[in-house]
Amino acid sequence: MKKNRGEPSSSLGIPRPGAAGAAAVPAIELNRAVRAALAERRFDVAQTLLDRRLDIEHRDVEALCLSALTRWRGSGDFETADVLLERARALEPDHARVLTLSAELHLHIGRISSARSFAEQAISTDDRHSPAYVLLARADAGKIDDKTLHQMEQLATGGEIETRRLRVLRNAIGRVFEARGDFGAAFAQFAQSNRYASGTYDPAKREARWSEARALFTPDYFHARQTYGLASTGCVFIIGMPRSGSTLLEQVLAAHPDIDTCRESDALRDINHTLYRSLPSKLRGDDFFAHLREIEETRVAQAASTYLAATSRQMRDPNSLRRIDKKLGNFLHFPLIKLMFPDAVTLHTHRHPLDVCLSCFTQDFDGHHYSNDLSDLAHYYLIYQDYMRLWSELFGDALRHCCYEALIGSFKREVLQVLDALDLAWNESCAEPHRTNDLVDTASAAQVREPIHAGRIGRWRNYEKHLEPLIAKLGGHQNIERMHQEFT
Repeated sequence: MKKNRGEPSSSLGIPRPGAAGAAAVPAIELNRAVRAALAERRFDVAQTLLDRRLDIEHRDVEALCLSALTRWRGSGDFETADVLLERARALEPDHARVLTLSAELHLHIGRISSARSFAEQAISTDDRHSPAYVLLARADAGKIDDKTLHQMEQLATGGEIETRRLRVLRNAIGRVFEARGDFGAAFAQFAQSNRYASGTYDPAKREARWSEARALFTPDYFHARQTYGLASTGCVFIIGMPRSGSTLLEQVLAAHPDIDTCRESDALRDINHTLYRSLPSKLRGDDFFAHLREIEETRVAQAASTYLAATSRQMRDPNSLRRIDKKLGNFLHFPLIKLMFPDAVTLHTHRHPLDVCLSCFTQDFDGHHYSNDLSDLAHYYLIYQDYMRLWSELFGDALRHCCYEALIGSFKREVLQVLDALDLAWNESCAEPHRTNDLVDTASAAQVREPIHAGRIGRWRNYEKHLEPLIAKLGGHQNIERMHQEFT
């Protein structure tokens, strides 16, 4: 194993506890401010601070890396991000972290070959840098040789890496075993990875929230508020479970010249939180939907305007006829969507329940605590199904169901139906979404760069014996098939 060459030389670097001269770092306060802004997804604030820093010291590698990260995560400006990382590599060509960040960017913009190359360079520079192995596996797990797999396993059992990195490394090892057809070993690695996850899932809280929704949101509720919101905004929401084909659908639609995407925007979540927090605590209680019980028309209009302004900043072309928001968890906020934008088109992506659940379980998702345990995963899936059933009953055709298997099997027909719902005509760009240069900032980054194929359909069958607890919790195969067909 080679020696780690350390962090990039930079006055923006966070000093380790006890590091000599840490107190003398001149830009430490700026660094803290940048990281705080990034943690809050305030990308514009972070970029202003970084631009100021780079004006003073244009050779600051840490600032270059943070600026690249800010640009591609914030505005999707991956061209500038790529240039910034090229500058960082010119200053420190052999630094594993800079190379790994370059690999991550290239993976997300579909340059799979160069992503692999950067990851391999990072490993040759520092073969104990676990994130490089993770990116190598995400780019193409099937091309990882025995020597590299052995290095990954050594790192995973060596006791040297922190839990957060160990989790994603175990997941990457699982991907390699799956690519080799060793599904038992793969599942063991995925399960071990999930045991390292932080956070817990609270079924009782989810059930209480669902009971509140079922009691509050009735036809009478929406009839009394039918004048609320803004019309003709061109908003398109994609909702559903993760790993349900949503990224493919988004890429297909975003290839259309009249459609742009704000990707997985937090704007609606933030607005919902602001409305909720505006209530006195005694009125809120534990009621997740308390702020929507007596919400005024003016508050809804303000919320809609705030959403449009926020998502416009996240788009390349805010003047596009249609804007996509692919924050899947917005299925919880669907009533607020209908109040704010009564004529918005909402697309619900769905897929075979076992393929969805397996894919969630085998992803190293942060924040999706339900996905780390098969029992919790089944519970969450059933609650999600209840919500979608309620929204379908309330809104009928205003909620359009998009089946992944149908999209793969009858691609043009399904896309034409969606475009028709958006009042748009077919465009040939939609036929080859894997050729798009757009950023794909999800777990599907490598998969959506492949031509459309049915290779991921029925993946759960390889793991059926390991999924028996999940299958039982979902009510057995007959009930699972019924759920799969319910929205088809």
